Amino acid sequence: MKKSLTLSAMIVLPALLFVLYGQTTENNNNRQPQLRENLLSDPNQTNFLLNPNWHRGVITLQDNTTITGQAYRYNVYTDQIEVVSALSPSEIKVVEVNSKQFIYIDFLTGNDELRRGYFELVEDGPMKLLIRREMSITSSSPQSDHYGSRGGEDRIQETLYIKLGDEPAQKINPRRRDVIEFFSDNEIIQNYFDENRVLRMNESRLREIIRYYNENVE
Repeated sequence: MKKSLTLSAMIVLPALLFVLYGQTTENNNNRQPQLRENLLSDPNQTNFLLNPNWHRGVITLQDNTTITGQAYRYNVYTDQIEVVSALSPSEIKVVEVNSKQFIYIDFLTGNDELRRGYFELVEDGPMKLLIRREMSITSSSPQSDHYGSRGGEDRIQETLYIKLGDEPAQKINPRRRDVIEFFSDNEIIQNYFDENRVLRMNESRLREIIRYYNENVE
C-alpha cells in the first residue's frame, strides 16, 4: 500500500511528537468493520491506536532517503503515523509551532497534584499567562455502539493558567470575582484594580492585567 507523506509537527503529552500525515489512496472499506469493532470493543476505554506500544521502524521518502533510529505507532483515528523525537521534553525551553509558542513546565492539577506538561505561552515575563489543552472524550452509549454511528464525542478542552516565577502553574478562572480572589495578596495587581474600573473579566482583560504586573514588578 502506497502513501504520500508530508512532515508536520504537534505537541502530545508526555513527549514531543512529529507526525507524518498519510492519506490512503486505496479503498479500505473491507477493513472498516473490523477496525470499528476493535475501536469500540470496550466503549468505556476507547483506544484509537493500532498498537499502543512504540516500535522501531524505517521511513523511506519519495526520493528514497531513509530515516532510521526512531520509534513509531499508527493512530487509526487520526490516520497518522506518530514518531517520537529523541529530544527529552525536559531539555526544551520553548517550542514554536505555527506561530504559537509552547513550554514544558510543572503545574498543579485541581487536586493539587504536581504534574508536568505542555502549555501555550500567551503572555511572557515574570508572570506568565498560559493555555493548557487536554482531550475530553465521551464514550458512546451501548445503543449507538454500532458500525456507522458517531461513537462518542471528543473535543479539546482549554484552561487558563498563571505561572509566577519558578512556582508551578496554577489554574485560573477568568471571572472577575475569581481573579480578584486569586490575586488578593498581590499588591501590584491590587493597584491595577484601584486604578481601573473592571466590570467584566475575560481573557483579553486578564492579559492586560498580566502585562501591567510585568511592567511594574521590580
